[in-house]
Amino acid sequence: MRRYGVLVVMLGATIAGCGPGASVPATASRPPATMASTGAPTLAPTEMAAAPTPENPAATFTLAVDTPVVTHGPVGGYDGRYTDPGAAGFVDGMFQMFPNGFASWPAKVGVGHAVSTDGLHWSREGDQPLFTQDGVDYASFTLLASSILKVGDQYVLYFYTWDSQYSAASSKIGRATASDLNGPWTADPEPVLEAGPEGAWDSFTVLAPSVIKTDDGYVMYYTGGGLTSDNPWRIGRATSTDGVHWTKYDDPATSEEPFAESDPVLSPADDGSVWDNSFAQQPRVQLTPDGWVMLYRSGAGADGKLGLALSEDGINWARFDGNPVLVPQVVPDGKAIWYTDLVYQAGTYYLYFELGNGSETNVYVATYQGALVAP
Repeated sequence: MRRYGVLVVMLGATIAGCGPGASVPATASRPPATMASTGAPTLAPTEMAAAPTPENPAATFTLAVDTPVVTHGPVGGYDGRYTDPGAAGFVDGMFQMFPNGFASWPAKVGVGHAVSTDGLHWSREGDQPLFTQDGVDYASFTLLASSILKVGDQYVLYFYTWDSQYSAASSKIGRATASDLNGPWTADPEPVLEAGPEGAWDSFTVLAPSVIKTDDGYVMYYTGGGLTSDNPWRIGRATSTDGVHWTKYDDPATSEEPFAESDPVLSPADDGSVWDNSFAQQPRVQLTPDGWVMLYRSGAGADGKLGLALSEDGINWARFDGNPVLVPQVVPDGKAIWYTDLVYQAGTYYLYFELGNGSETNVYVATYQGALVAP
């Protein structure tokens, strides 16, 4: 068992609300975006199923390659057992991925670099990590890459810390920059986003940022959680004019704890849904011709299932009717989906997901080509 499963098992009922927890009323529904056309491959469109079935576990996304596209490294290496997609994006005319690799969990993480011309077939750039927690004073235990951008001639990598060997307590979101994708990467001296004050919905942790550059600045989506069973993991939003200084979304209509300081934009479902009524985490967001599209993780237990939410304004979100869109059994020996990323390029959604089989994890890719429509 890894990641969030470790946190739940190690800390037990004390933090039950930060993973699988009590149901909380969900917020609920997308601006057109101009996407540059590239030479990305055209994939055969897949039909949008109404709901997953044992015969069709991937309601929307179809496994594009039946083997991992990025694998963990050799035994004894920094990534000798586990790897996740970390930060993926389309930058400089290529698909770029900064996978997180580690030999056990919890353990020190190394951030690598892989490239692809088609989003399906990947090659590693070297066999050593190009970014770690070394020199990042506020990364008490380790850090993980989560979002990649290019701003002018500078590359920007957003990451989050894991500040305890046993939990994500007090985790923070940081930012690193480089003039070359292969580094060297230099982290900002201070985190760019931290947990909220005591009593806030995100007072326990902030992690897994997904950052989008817009005409007005930057938008970040992140996982936040509290320390009580009635304050489960939810998804928050923050905005910035420079990518460094951030303001969390605050709904003026809510003035009492845990929403006095800021508000989540996606919470566990309260509409009778079973698969995502305990927590919502790991937002992976793209601004596409379909509007704002969010991939998120939920699911009973530690297996992890993936759903979509759609929005016109990036604040009010509606869950996709076909959720969950991907479950671990999309791969025959799949036991759990952990970390993910979502890339939209030239009409195709590429969903990268870390799949575990009980002893290791590797990165697979599922794709969908076509419009996504809000309910």
